[in-house]
Amino acid sequence: MRKYPYLTLIIALLALLVASCRKEPEVNIEEFEITKETVTARATSATIMGTYAFTGKINGIEVCVADNEYLTNAETYPTVLDDKSFTAELTGLKVATTYHYCYSVDYGFSKPYKTETKSFTTQSEAPTVATLEALPLGEASFRVKCEVMADGGLEVTERGICWNTYGDPTLDDEVMKHANGGLGQYTILLENLDLAPYYYVRAYARNATGVGFGEVLELSTSVPVELPSVTTVEVSGVTSTGASCLCNVSSDGGAEVTERGACWGTGQAPTVSGSHANSGTGTGPYTVYLTGLTANTSYYVRAYAKNSNGISYGEAKRFITLEDLPVVITGSVTDVTATTAKCRGTVTNQGASAVTERGVCWSTGHHPTISGSHATSGTGTGSFTANMTGLTIGMTYYVRAYAKNSAGTSYGSEVSFTTIVDAPTGAIDGLFSVSATQQVFFSQGNLQYRASTNTWRFAENQWDYVGSRRPKHGIPGGTVPESDNGFIGSTYSGWIDLFGWGTSGYDHGAVCYQPWSTIQTNSDYYAYGNCHYNLFDQTGKADWGYNAISNGGNTTNTWHTLTRLEWEYVFNTRSTNSGIRYAKARVNNVNGVILLPDDWSSSYYTLSNTNQSGTSYSSNTITVTQWNTLEQHGAVFLPAAGYRLGASVSDVGSFGGYWSASYYGSSRAWLVKFAGSGFAYDGLCLYYDYHRSSGRSVRLVSAAQWLSLVKK
Repeated sequence: MRKYPYLTLIIALLALLVASCRKEPEVNIEEFEITKETVTARATSATIMGTYAFTGKINGIEVCVADNEYLTNAETYPTVLDDKSFTAELTGLKVATTYHYCYSVDYGFSKPYKTETKSFTTQSEAPTVATLEALPLGEASFRVKCEVMADGGLEVTERGICWNTYGDPTLDDEVMKHANGGLGQYTILLENLDLAPYYYVRAYARNATGVGFGEVLELSTSVPVELPSVTTVEVSGVTSTGASCLCNVSSDGGAEVTERGACWGTGQAPTVSGSHANSGTGTGPYTVYLTGLTANTSYYVRAYAKNSNGISYGEAKRFITLEDLPVVITGSVTDVTATTAKCRGTVTNQGASAVTERGVCWSTGHHPTISGSHATSGTGTGSFTANMTGLTIGMTYYVRAYAKNSAGTSYGSEVSFTTIVDAPTGAIDGLFSVSATQQVFFSQGNLQYRASTNTWRFAENQWDYVGSRRPKHGIPGGTVPESDNGFIGSTYSGWIDLFGWGTSGYDHGAVCYQPWSTIQTNSDYYAYGNCHYNLFDQTGKADWGYNAISNGGNTTNTWHTLTRLEWEYVFNTRSTNSGIRYAKARVNNVNGVILLPDDWSSSYYTLSNTNQSGTSYSSNTITVTQWNTLEQHGAVFLPAAGYRLGASVSDVGSFGGYWSASYYGSSRAWLVKFAGSGFAYDGLCLYYDYHRSSGRSVRLVSAAQWLSLVKK
């Protein structure tokens, strides 16, 4: 018989209890250490950047922030991790406030590790002030009521008003201080002003940070108003049914001229109660076109101008319309090229005598005549076609058909057309506005470089990028890369397309790294400002232009990189016919962003989730056949090619980063950044700066220079 049967049972139960209560192993938190940290505090936001040391795996780091040292009701902000670096953007902060924070490190266990608590203080702002109202107290005095609504975090030491007679007053103009500083409303009496058409006044307030201004109010003192002074200068261009009258308003009489023009009739003193034509407002010379006149008839014409005091007239000028002229109609403009076009016309009635000449005339201004550019096309009545030559690329022209008989020359109605703008070699045939006065063509693909031959090219397809560890063609499952940004050097025969900012390879007396450089010395990347100083201009567009592109025209100074503000204009500001500027997409199984040209029509192809940065790439899945349709209408695709740090390539296919021509400080530059939904950063960032040594994609553009002339 076994001894102590209950003892064995008790031991087993104790072993089971110990096993069930075993604690989760603790991570060695002593190994985590913040090795470098920089806090940049602004008025309502802050940026924390740094590096850390930790031997284990980090799933994520959050920053816990509160305005008390116990971190009660703390807000948490995520960080962007990049190897052993991290960045956190803190927003929604209060000005001039001390904040306390610590890091919460997720190392894979249930309870995150909390670091020690530190603090920083946000900056102050200039005061917020409003100009509420200005009450008139007579002919030249006003009571101006103002309010300091916020002190910007510091004491308001001075407040008052400033004014002038030409707009947007500052403290360099007339100033009147209030007796006290501080918050709240205050009133200042503005007296004994000179008689002037208008005064402009606004409130101001000052603290140690700076000066804040309120809205500008327009004040008017009593000024005697007289009638405008207007002159009928001369009558010209008389035909059987019309004429031109040159007029001039030399003085507005002390008040704005709200209407000006000319009136005419068969009586010697025509007024605006009869036939007349309006030609705008204001002073200065202007021309009025008289229409609907009867052939061989005596007419009188007078200039007129109106202001708040009434209407005045110039001297009457007499003229006689010509005998019956031919009747000609301007037809359609066809076969438009960059420098030529054709215009049809029809003479429907010869008038008093036979038509001895007919054709078309054109110019870049309205109402072209045969005294300028014109082309003849036979005689008599009927239809005709005339050829226009010597035109300028991308220019808008105005054209009229004309016909002559013994009574003179008559013209048809005016038709406009614009000559074609040809895209340069290597460009997508679609125009994108990068400012209010400039458009560009995008290159056919991302920029690529072969070090062994010192050759630049554009990718053959818009979705092409080098990537990392792609096997050679014909070697299924092979591991030798066909081309790889990580296998770069001065003799590398493959293609690379992730370049450090300022590594375009040109050396002009300063230290510049070559396109294959992997050196991580950010402060040495001054390529746009130093290495290329002989090509650099204020817009920063000379950066890559000196390189000949083998499939981009093979000439220098054709292509450049967009500035930070131009990238922002393309994505967020420009107007398009369809209202669509961009959309995330997957083209030929490659993730990226589609840009649509200014003249895009939604009838070409329907895209989803347009002008939205936080959507996934799969929002639009597009085949090669479908993409050919989009590209034919000027669409541009920016593939998510990842990024390079030294010889290491990361996030290929998930992350897109494209350099701008704009630098930031001595070691960083601005870029466009985007990623797919679910990635650490899944939005679109147009103001993202990063180290110049980081390898990013480059997409070049060629400016449509003609636009600066057309839009003047």
